Amino acid sequence: MAGFLCAQTAVIKLTPKGPQRLAALGRLTSAYTIGGVLGPFIGGQLGSTGNYYVGAQLATVGSLFAGELCICFCSLFLYD
Repeated sequence: MAGFLCAQTAVIKLTPKGPQRLAALGRLTSAYTIGGVLGPFIGGQLGSTGNYYVGAQLATVGSLFAGELCICFCSLFLYD
């Protein structure tokens, strides 16, 4: 939850007031909600097979991919 609050603060600091900020906060909340629903579901499905190694690998790849997306999109918005 603390990560979400930090992300909200970053969005508020980096976007101008108005519709652009509201849209960014809406996308952030939607992404957090979808991740909060799908993440445990997928983890439960993978864990029910008893092979926790595959779940850990997918979580690692997903985290690295999300980090790369953050780096790419931040560079697009910060250096306009």
